[in-house]
Amino acid sequence: SYSSSSSNGFSRLSAGSADVNCSLGFSEDVFELKVSEFSGPMRTLDVVSKTGIRMLLTGDDSVILIQQTKSGVMGMVIQGENIQSGKAKDYYELGIKHPKLQSILAANFRHAGVNLPLGINEPEVQAVAFRMLKTLHSSNTSDLAMLLEDLDAPEFEKRESATNVIALVFDKYEGPIMKLLEGDKLSIEARRRLEKIIKDKKSKLNADTRAQDCVAANKLLSSPAYLIGLMENAEESQLNYLKAQLQELTGKEFGDVKAWKKWLAETAE
Repeated sequence: SYSSSSSNGFSRLSAGSADVNCSLGFSEDVFELKVSEFSGPMRTLDVVSKTGIRMLLTGDDSVILIQQTKSGVMGMVIQGENIQSGKAKDYYELGIKHPKLQSILAANFRHAGVNLPLGINEPEVQAVAFRMLKTLHSSNTSDLAMLLEDLDAPEFEKRESATNVIALVFDKYEGPIMKLLEGDKLSIEARRRLEKIIKDKKSKLNADTRAQDCVAANKLLSSPAYLIGLMENAEESQLNYLKAQLQELTGKEFGDVKAWKKWLAETAE
């Protein structure tokens, strides 16, 4: 079945079958979605976006909630008599402060068809971090340096040419470029052009970019604690990239994982 209605600038569409019902409501500044199952897990998903966004997933004996407002992100899981909750400034920090809660939230919403941002310890994020580290420490960046200079050239044609070349060889220089974007040394023009290259690349690939977004948003390539954590299950070649990056970040040079962990523990005290 299908129905639609509109009143005072708010429109609502509804569709349903014997197994599921879906209702979508929207206006200029409000979005509402409700999906109810009448078989299987018998869950109801409520999504409301107004001044913030709230996603609520309820089942026979569970309540899964994530809410984002100007003051931060809150997550809560009630499963039977077990209750977990946590709050942080954003979703990525929630995963750092409350990794178990973040994992449960992600798994439950994913099972309901909603993909939340990835946490820093997800295998996909670790794989992207290793890939970027490899390009960061195995690429000859002298050619890239010349292209970056041309992004600020007075001549428009020269800036456009450099932009097009960087777009073509982006995979080769992904790590160095992402590291530059984390810092503040780029000009406004160079940053704008590099960010557009990345945006266009994502759009053309039509791929899931949550792992790349997580690495960039959390500046993971500049986090000694994260990089040292990656050493646990790293292959020999990956260890070399990790050590090179850590040495560059900290000015320290240790031979093994235990020594790096000891240094990290001492600096945290």
